Amino acid sequence: MGQHSKPGKHSKPSSKTSTKQLQQQETRVEQESAAAPAPKYQRSRQSAPSDYGRAGIRRVGYEQEQAQLEEREKKSKRSRILLIVGIVLIAALLVAGIVLGIGYISKHGQEAGNQTPAANVTVLDPATDTGTVNSTAVTQVPKLASFIGMDGDQAIKSLGDLVMYSDTSDTTDESNPAITQITEIKVAPTGSTADDSFASGAATVYLSQDSSGKVLEVYYVVSLDALGNGERNFGLLLKDSAFFESCMTSAGVKCNASSFPVPTDASAYEIYADDGNGGKALSKSRYSWTNGTGEDSPSTWTLGVSFDYSLTSDTPTVTNRLLSISIS
Repeated sequence: MGQHSKPGKHSKPSSKTSTKQLQQQETRVEQESAAAPAPKYQRSRQSAPSDYGRAGIRRVGYEQEQAQLEEREKKSKRSRILLIVGIVLIAALLVAGIVLGIGYISKHGQEAGNQTPAANVTVLDPATDTGTVNSTAVTQVPKLASFIGMDGDQAIKSLGDLVMYSDTSDTTDESNPAITQITEIKVAPTGSTADDSFASGAATVYLSQDSSGKVLEVYYVVSLDALGNGERNFGLLLKDSAFFESCMTSAGVKCNASSFPVPTDASAYEIYADDGNGGKALSKSRYSWTNGTGEDSPSTWTLGVSFDYSLTSDTPTVTNRLLSISIS
């Protein structure tokens, strides 16, 4: 039987020795681990706080810029609101001014149009209305004053062969209730019986009569052209007192030049009307004189002149130049 060798001293470590060795090994490992450089992931984790810090700074700056931008937008909005309000107020004032101006012009334009010429009023052209007098008369005023108190038929006979026709009709007169009938007599110009118009020189005589046929009033109308005084403007005509005196003398009424004073203002005889284009144009010129008794005992006489103007052209054209005489 062989012999077994006796285990040596180191063949089996004791449990005390093993535990101590293990502790030493763990200590070395820990020391080596502590002395070894940190892994890359640990370095990146340690540097992260600085990245977060920079992002925070950027965020704070962004918030400040946003706040400043919002403040600028608020100021800009307030400025736009103030500007719009100002424009609206100015526009309202302008509209109000225009409306008031139009109302003022319309009101005062109408008042002026009924009295005196305005800037848009058409008046006669002096170059075409020079005031010259036509020297050729085709008729003369009959002795009208002699008709007062006559029978109507007698008055007609006194006019002679110039009577073209006559017509008597019933009438009423509020100013003189005694007048119950009127006789119209058309008198032709000298040497002509072809036309009974004023343009041809014809005249019209109206006899106002009572119920017995007695003449109480006489009214006579004739063209100024037929009397030889047609081609002049109205203002110059009014100054021709000698002409008016001769007409009244022919009618059987005594008067003088002082019986025909000249008006100082054109508004006393000019009448304006709408011209159809938003303006005013001269439509009529009319003036008359009234005085007391004269020859053959008329109680009152009136002499009047009138021009009618056509409104169909830019420059008024005189369509009628008439003279009238009333005796009662």
